[in-house]
Amino acid sequence: MNQELEEHSFKLNVKQKLANALAFLFVLTIVLPFLMILISDVSSALVGYGSLLEICKRIYWYFLSSVINFPLFLLALVSIFVLQNMYPVLKSQRNFNRALVVDLIYFAVMLIFYMAVASKFFLYLKSFFSIPELTLWETNLSSINYFWQLLIGYLAVDFLGWFHHLVRHKVPFFWAMHSVHHSQKELNPFSNERVHFLDWFVANIIKFSPALFFTESLGIILNYIIIHKFLDHLNHANIKTNLGPFRYIFVTPQSHRVHHSSEKEFFDKNFGVSLSIWDHLFGTQCKNYDAYPATGVPDKTFPNEQDGTEHNVLSAFVKQQIYPFKKMIQYLRE
Repeated sequence: MNQELEEHSFKLNVKQKLANALAFLFVLTIVLPFLMILISDVSSALVGYGSLLEICKRIYWYFLSSVINFPLFLLALVSIFVLQNMYPVLKSQRNFNRALVVDLIYFAVMLIFYMAVASKFFLYLKSFFSIPELTLWETNLSSINYFWQLLIGYLAVDFLGWFHHLVRHKVPFFWAMHSVHHSQKELNPFSNERVHFLDWFVANIIKFSPALFFTESLGIILNYIIIHKFLDHLNHANIKTNLGPFRYIFVTPQSHRVHHSSEKEFFDKNFGVSLSIWDHLFGTQCKNYDAYPATGVPDKTFPNEQDGTEHNVLSAFVKQQIYPFKKMIQYLRE
């Protein structure tokens, strides 16, 4: 487990070095070419003043349409904050603190990142893997087959969500990126946005690739994102609940806090991202449904805004994005 690797400064074993080599090859052959294309596109767009103004307009309208078109989502987000205030795990944790400010910075940056990257990236993946449409049946909006295609696609994506989560914990290279997400010591409804940009690429290549085979790939991806996004905000909140019997189907605030634990006894548990059924099936579910452990990463060198070493929240954000590259260089030297 890579949390243990950080905690005790263990050296990499042969399997971990091999996993790192494969991870490095994965990023080099799939992610890096897309980043080069993206940099080229952005450079071209920034050549003229008109292009820059157009980009600013697009960002403005994206934010405005998000507020107008998703009132239920915003209402749900407010409700999560209310529940967090009523039923907190940590009563001493304020709703609005430095941790939330940093997570809001992540939210703003990643929102722009999604807008600029997401659709292009999925098209790139379809082209890269030369994925044909898997037309298993004729589909349309009024067909029952459309529903089944969305359901099967959702389950396939969610299973690979569980799988990529496990992989990102087991492979040291990937853990270096994913540890940024785990660094939050005061979980809040925006902690799900605390993501390193390379970690996003790795996760989504694994998670959404099967959806690209379906004729309704866009519908599958959008439906998954909408459902997952709400659950993600809820499950990262400082709310004391395991959702009762629903915990056997869905990931809960309690089970995901266990996953984020900095305590050794809870390592390698609860990898589910929306559904908990995969953890129950494959034996990675923590059966202690009343545990609410402390969260964070064991690495004391991590530039955390909550431990007093990083007073400037913007500086903390930048250093947290640089941190994985330092860890990767450290692994390469071993």
